[in-house]
Amino acid sequence: YIKIDAEGYDFFILKSLSGLLNRIRPVIQAEVMKGTSESYRSQMFELLKSKGYAVQPHDNSENLEFFESASEMLKFDNFDVFCTPIEQLAVNGLTAQAS
Repeated sequence: YIKIDAEGYDFFILKSLSGLLNRIRPVIQAEVMKGTSESYRSQMFELLKSKGYAVQPHDNSENLEFFESASEMLKFDNFDVFCTPIEQLAVNGLTAQAS
């Protein structure tokens, strides 16, 4: 499990962890700060999807809805995302579409 709260630099940290994401496949919690651009949010979403992660908003509820596109991340101001490797979802009987 990796938790990233880097005040708007979460995407850059995720990008630097690319090899680790491929090898270790940790569950990730990262912050999407209010005011981050559409481009930043799209890059974060596309990076995680390209690594085989399902991305969902994390709001301390039992919300099991996954973002299907980067544009869905624009609906929220400041929030965390919970990112789970697709293969771990299957083990738990859950599904999410991956690109």
